[in-house]
Amino acid sequence: MSTIQPEREKIISLILGCLGDLPGASSIPKGDLNENLPLLGPGSVLDSIGLVTLIVDVEQRLAVEHDISVTLASESAMSRRQSPFRTVGAFADYICELVKDVCANA
Repeated sequence: MSTIQPEREKIISLILGCLGDLPGASSIPKGDLNENLPLLGPGSVLDSIGLVTLIVDVEQRLAVEHDISVTLASESAMSRRQSPFRTVGAFADYICELVKDVCANA
């Protein structure tokens, strides 16, 4: 496993790339593809299946592109007071937190 942590901006790009690959992504205005884009709740561009697909895609790309294996949808993620899946930025922060822990324990 890699001990080099990808930067937050690279994580945001990875998430946005996965979003762009989802079915129906063409309906997302290009100007909205940024870290403030809601992934969950009011104004979300994804339904529940879309969110699950995004999470799986991001896990796979982290593994392939960065040699980092993390589980993004876990009991601890679901039990947080604020969901780590609210926005692209919140998701990126959550991933950075998990990757930091994984790399520290490698």
